[in-house]
Amino acid sequence: MATLIVITFIDIEHQIIPHEIVLPGIPLFLLAAVFIMGIPLFDAFLGIMIGIASLYLVAVYYEQITGTEGMGGGDVNLLGMLGAFLGWQSLLFVLMTGALSGAAVGIFMMVKSGKTMKYAVPFGPFLSLGAVVYLFWGKALVTFFS
Repeated sequence: MATLIVITFIDIEHQIIPHEIVLPGIPLFLLAAVFIMGIPLFDAFLGIMIGIASLYLVAVYYEQITGTEGMGGGDVNLLGMLGAFLGWQSLLFVLMTGALSGAAVGIFMMVKSGKTMKYAVPFGPFLSLGAVVYLFWGKALVTFFS
């Protein structure tokens, strides 16, 4: 939680997620997942791979289609770190919660400020929110909605 709070405020203020935080966090969160959370090593490792690959592909294709960078490497690595800690099964929930809450806040901010669709909203805080929601209520919410 402390790591996610730091990442959230840095991303809001500077619109970056420092690699100095997330890259060492990936193996540390992997170990914490296995030894503290009881997540199988393979599930945590798969969480890293799927988390990084999924947002990396989104970032690459967005840049190819629009010609502008839409997502930084920090977001990509953050999802890998979250996948390491929560396991690969959490990633869709974390992404959807982050995307929906980010879209809601982004639309509100655009309407409030009168900016266009090119208004930059940092994604890290919303990924962090998705992870916290999943950590505390994710399994209950998934069960409720399925």
